[in-house]
Amino acid sequence: DKLGIAIENVLLLDLMKNQPVLDSKTGLYNEIYLEPVLRREFGWAQCYGKSLSLIKMHIDSFEELVNTYGKSRIQKVLQEAGKMLAENSRGGDIMISSGEGDFLILLPDTAEQGAGQIAQRIRKTLVTHMSPELENDCVRIVFGVTAIPRKGINSPADLLAAASKALEKAKKQKGNARTV
Repeated sequence: DKLGIAIENVLLLDLMKNQPVLDSKTGLYNEIYLEPVLRREFGWAQCYGKSLSLIKMHIDSFEELVNTYGKSRIQKVLQEAGKMLAENSRGGDIMISSGEGDFLILLPDTAEQGAGQIAQRIRKTLVTHMSPELENDCVRIVFGVTAIPRKGINSPADLLAAASKALEKAKKQKGNARTV
């Protein structure tokens, strides 16, 4: 198992040398980075019997914000959001921008309860920071949180699907930030 992980790391590094891995809008890793790093982190967590949490974050009001404030102003907000996520992360956390107003946060060695607390801290920081730029009541940030070990999550794809399902469930609930 350890040799397999070492080989995957070498292959990951080789792949990353030839592709841009940073999102130009947010400064975070981009979606190209997601699949290989999720596979690596999932393998490590399983190999060493550790927890791995995944937070899927969505700025639920993103289209509304673009229509209200304009794309250029929202791009500045996204850039600041990326900067804040990076500054407020722990050393081993992996922040990925996965689309317009969508983010994934991998939290190695973190149980689901801890990930939920981190999601709430992120929400509070982002909403507080966005408030001077935008009207506070129009910023809605939604989270889907999941973790391994958990029954039914046997692969990186399962973990991502569980986070997506939790996010969709959270979107259906009322309130500014929801963690499931």
